[in-house]
Amino acid sequence: MSLETFDLFPETIQGSAEPVIYESHDTCNRWGFPRVVVRLLPQWSDASGYWTVGWFCNVDHAVDEWMPGTVPASGWPWYRTTQQPFSHSYAIACASAGRAAKIVLAQMEAYAECDAAKRAISQVQERIEAQAVRWLTGIDNN
Repeated sequence: MSLETFDLFPETIQGSAEPVIYESHDTCNRWGFPRVVVRLLPQWSDASGYWTVGWFCNVDHAVDEWMPGTVPASGWPWYRTTQQPFSHSYAIACASAGRAAKIVLAQMEAYAECDAAKRAISQVQERIEAQAVRWLTGIDNN
């Protein structure tokens, strides 16, 4: 399903949309899995008329997941915005969540097992930022 459908007819979406995935395909662990994985998890609410976007971040053995509509436990170790990123616009909600996930990745750098994983974090952060700029400037939010 294309972004155009999300923005034009979000009420036709039931619950979650496809995640936006960023992975370090060229930097993998010994089992062949990417050392760095970020998934933006968009969810449409027909009741509120908003997209809410959570995320899943994984760097080696460090994991953070903030599913749409959930509240983290007090003392949660990873960065949290004051509220989960949301907007009437899919693009704005995803861009906000992507930038928040970049902060989580920066915190996870201390848990990276090697310099290659640290470089992969930086590369994934750059890809997230480039996409966020495209969303926020209207290039990818038809």
